[in-house]
Amino acid sequence: MKPPERLFLTLLLLFAAELRLSGIVHGQPAAEFAPTAAARQMIHENAAVHPDEFLYVSLPLRMLVSGQLNSKFFENPSLLINLNFVTDWLTGADAGRSLDAWAGAGDRQIASFDLYVVGRVYSALGGLIAVAAAYAMTRRLAGRRAAAAAGLLTAVALPLVQHAHYTTTTSLAAGFGALAVWGCVESLYRLRRAALRTNRFTRRIPAWAWAFVIAGVAAGLAAGSRYNAAGIALVNGVIGLLILRGDGGRARIAWVLTGWLAMPAAFVLTTPHVLFDPQEVWADFLYITAQYGGGAAVNTTPYGLVYELRYLVLYGVGIPAAVLAVAGALAALTRRRDPLLRAAALALIITFAAYSLVVLRTQRPAHADQLLVPILPLVAVFAGMGVNQAARRWRSPAARAALIAVVVAVPLLPTLQVVSRFSQRDTRYLMQAWIEENIPHGARVHLNGQYNVPLDPAHYVVSQNFGGEYPPLDDLLAEGVDYVVISDAWAFDWGRTREYITPETLAQLSAYLADWQTRLRPLAHLDRPTWIGQGEPLHTASIWGHPGLTVYCVPGRTC
Repeated sequence: MKPPERLFLTLLLLFAAELRLSGIVHGQPAAEFAPTAAARQMIHENAAVHPDEFLYVSLPLRMLVSGQLNSKFFENPSLLINLNFVTDWLTGADAGRSLDAWAGAGDRQIASFDLYVVGRVYSALGGLIAVAAAYAMTRRLAGRRAAAAAGLLTAVALPLVQHAHYTTTTSLAAGFGALAVWGCVESLYRLRRAALRTNRFTRRIPAWAWAFVIAGVAAGLAAGSRYNAAGIALVNGVIGLLILRGDGGRARIAWVLTGWLAMPAAFVLTTPHVLFDPQEVWADFLYITAQYGGGAAVNTTPYGLVYELRYLVLYGVGIPAAVLAVAGALAALTRRRDPLLRAAALALIITFAAYSLVVLRTQRPAHADQLLVPILPLVAVFAGMGVNQAARRWRSPAARAALIAVVVAVPLLPTLQVVSRFSQRDTRYLMQAWIEENIPHGARVHLNGQYNVPLDPAHYVVSQNFGGEYPPLDDLLAEGVDYVVISDAWAFDWGRTREYITPETLAQLSAYLADWQTRLRPLAHLDRPTWIGQGEPLHTASIWGHPGLTVYCVPGRTC
C-alpha cells in the first residue's frame, strides 16, 4: 500500500470513528435531578437510552455480582453480554454493589451510566471493523477507487452509524460479518496466486488457508452477536465450495473443513450455554424469531421486505448508491476476464438474496432497521464497483470525484442529523429540568406513554402507563393525580405505521388521547424535532430519542 492510499485509509477510519464516537454519551442523566439513582450507582428506568441496552449492560453486571454465569437471556447470542461481563470483572465494576442493594429495582436500573458508555465503545469498534473490511475486500475485487467509495459508504450509512452508538449486538454483528466476507474474498484471491506465504506462525500453512479460517471465526462471532447475522456464513459456504473445485488434494479439503468448523466453534465460544442450557437457548430463539414472523394485528404486514428494502435504498445507502450497486453487481457477473470476481460477486449476491428472503421478509418491520445492518457492507461493496464502472467513462478527475461526493453525500445528510441529535440534550431531560423548577416536590404525577420523563421517586409520586394501555383518566383523578405528562412517542410511532395498523386501533388511540387533552390544561410543551425519514416505521432514532412532551395540570386542583 502506497503512502497516499495509507493516508486515505487512515483518514477514512478517523472519519468513521468521529461519526460513531460523537455523542456516544447521549442519554447521560442529570445527577442533581436523580439523587435516588445516583446514590445507588443506578439510572432511572426512564433514562434516555436505547430500550434494549440494559440487556447487555445490566445482565452481565448482575451475573458478576451474583456469581451466576448464566444470563438466562438468549433472545440474542451472548457475545456482547460475555464481553461486558469480562470487562466488568477486569475493571472491578461490581465494587460496592450487591443484590441486597438492588432490592426493588429492575434490570433497567441497576447499572450506572458509565457502563453503558463502555459497551457503546465496543459497538463503535465493531463499526470500524466493518469500514476497514469493506474497504479491503473492495480493494481486492475492484481497485482503489471502488474501495474508496465502498469504504465511505460503509462509514456514513445511517443504520451502521446509528447502531454503533448503542450497547447492543447489531454493530458488532456488522463488523464481524464484513470481516468474514473479506476473509472469504481474500482466501479466493490468495489461492489463485498459489503462494506459500511466510508468516510468524508457521511456514507450512498457505496464506489462503489462514484467511479462510479467519473468515470462519469471524462468521461465528457475527452469529454469536445476532442470530440473523449467521446468514453471512453463506458466503463462507459458497467460497469454500469454489475452493474445493480446484485440485488441492487432502490438504485443501482439510483447510476448508477447518474454516467451516471454525464457524460453529466460534459461535459456541460466544454462547456456551447452547451446550450447557440448550432448552433455554432454544426457547428464547423460538420466541425472538416468532416476534419477527408474526404478532398482534396492529404490528404485522405481509410487505415487510418492501419496507426493509425501501429503507435500505432511501436511508441506508441512498438512491444513487443503490442504483450503482445494481450496476456494479451486474458488471461483476458479466466480467469474463476475471472469473474470481464473478465467483466472489455470485457468492455475495446469493447471500444477499437468501438473507433478504429469510430475514428481511419480516411481518414486523417496525423498529427492525437493525436487520439491515449485517448486509449493508455488501451493498456498499457493489456500490463501490458501480462507482468504478461509471467513473471509467469519464476522463475528468473532477467529475469522478464529484460522482463519489454525490454518492456519499446522500446517505451522509440524515446520518449527520442523527449524530447531531445524539450530541444534544434529550427532550426528556429538558422537561425534567422544567418540572423540577416549576412543580413542587411531593406532587402526584402520571406519565402517559413510553419514553417519558425520568422523575425521581424521592421528589414525586409517579405512576405510568405504556403503549397499548388505556387507564381511564377518571380513575387516575380519583387516585389524586395532580399532573400528567404525555409523551407523543406512542401516537407518533403508531401513526407512521398506518399503512398496516388497523383503523380501529388508531381511532381508539386518538379518542383516548383527545379526552385527556380536552379535560386537562397544558402547562409546558416541547416539540418533537423533525427527522429526515421520520415517516418510516424503521427509522428507530426518531422513536427512541427526543419525544414530544406536554405537561398538563388538573383544572380545579392544581390550576
